Amino acid sequence: MNTELKQRLLEMVKEDQRVRARLAATGELFRGYASKMAEVHRHNAQELESVVENVGWPGKSVVGEEASNAAWLILQHAIGNPKLQRRCLPILREAVAQGEAEPAHAAYLEDRICFFERRPQRYGTLIGTKTGR
Repeated sequence: MNTELKQRLLEMVKEDQRVRARLAATGELFRGYASKMAEVHRHNAQELESVVENVGWPGKSVVGEEASNAAWLILQHAIGNPKLQRRCLPILREAVAQGEAEPAHAAYLEDRICFFERRPQRYGTLIGTKTGR
């Protein structure tokens, strides 16, 4: 197991959630895409992109289940980098096929991509959103 990478992924999600909670407490989170949140997402996406380039998808056997879930959350939140999301979808699907990632993660990512491309979702994971279909 790559404990250094595991810790790195968990720290990125911890920062994401810390900033999200702070912005929610002030109400800023609900007034559009807060610049501080966008900054965290951008940084985390860059880090994840480097990870994927160097080691592939950080699956369960590489970083453990919790950190593999963290990698998925980072990718979900990488809305400012749709190329990364599209590029990682087949990689994530392969990880699912190998038992290295959760099947729901690929479904959520695919629907997230469709949502932002204004295309119909395959799984309907974003039902109830303003522009979800």
